[in-house]
Amino acid sequence: MDESDLRELQLATLGILKDVRDVCARHGIRFYLAYGTLIGAIRHQGFIPWDDDIDIMMMREDYERLFAVRDELGENYIVQDYRTTPEFWSFHAKIRLLWPKPFRDTQVSHLTDKDGLFIDIFVLDHVPARRSPAVSAMTVLLDYTRLVLSAHQYGQYDPSPLIRTLSVVAKAVPKRLLARIMNWGCGHWNDHPTDWVVCWGGVVNHVPQISPASDFGGPVMVDFEDDEMPVPAEYDAWLTQFYGDYMQAPPPGQRGSTHSFVRVGDAP
Repeated sequence: MDESDLRELQLATLGILKDVRDVCARHGIRFYLAYGTLIGAIRHQGFIPWDDDIDIMMMREDYERLFAVRDELGENYIVQDYRTTPEFWSFHAKIRLLWPKPFRDTQVSHLTDKDGLFIDIFVLDHVPARRSPAVSAMTVLLDYTRLVLSAHQYGQYDPSPLIRTLSVVAKAVPKRLLARIMNWGCGHWNDHPTDWVVCWGGVVNHVPQISPASDFGGPVMVDFEDDEMPVPAEYDAWLTQFYGDYMQAPPPGQRGSTHSFVRVGDAP
């Protein structure tokens, strides 16, 4: 994708964020820029120049409130999670633009024609402590389940014999039921808020992204492109915990996107 197309994609995705922001503002729903989008806001006052998506975070209670009023986004949008998209499975939801559709997401084009631009919503849940046997057990369960279902979604199976075995077993269980079970597991401790939150969607190699709940709070408004957007109150502590020196851009060879967008009409 050339620079002109990338910039067009970024600005179209920013439009999605602004529409989501407006609905959240009407209902007092709190969200925060997250991950690469948060780094871009702090380091570049906008997108990381080579980034092609937007990530936001919110507590599960806020996500459920947004889901309940999703029709206010308008008929050009769909909130994709296990309740609205049978072939969709992920720990994070997507708000996807149905029309106009200048670009399509080839990673899901084989599953749905609702494959336009999107923003990712990563949900935060409470956990009892940063380290505990219960959290460790839940981490392993959710991480392996994610690998199993991702294998079904993308047709790429982990070489691990355990994952292959679990994948065969999982074929007998409807995806939607598995997703319901996993969402229950993610929110297991939310009835009793604690001092710690986790983004289960950010679990990598069995290491959950657990941080103090006080990192969020706020939020704080910062410049993002031609507007202001909310970020965690303690964004520096949160970014430093997971990225280290996030103000230092990676070498040119490590810059790029993990997504596969193509202009509509182009071959994959």
